Amino acid sequence: MDILDPAESFGGSTAPTQELAHILMTETAISVVSSKALLTLLGTYDQHVRRIRDALGVNIAAHDGRIHIEGDHDAVIAATALIEQLQECAQRQGVLTADDVSRMLSGVLNGESASRAESRLP
Repeated sequence: MDILDPAESFGGSTAPTQELAHILMTETAISVVSSKALLTLLGTYDQHVRRIRDALGVNIAAHDGRIHIEGDHDAVIAATALIEQLQECAQRQGVLTADDVSRMLSGVLNGESASRAESRLP
């Protein structure tokens, strides 16, 4: 099996290129129904989003009524599933606590699906 040097595909440079980094990145967006729902998901001073971003190594930004997630493919998939489940939880409960985020994030980091982690919520 031949191992390809990614640098050879981008002009022979041995330094990582922005082109290569862009190819390996995945981006997705989640629609949010209202500004109140968006504020609930983000958390006070964006605390929920920061925890998810730091734990999963993704970039998260909110604009135009959508939450945009960018990063490594697997991390984006995990963050997207987590945020969608948190959104459902917030819609049911009307609030989203730091403990809710911690439980679901912990479950995702331990290999559980976000929905399975959500089932452990009180």
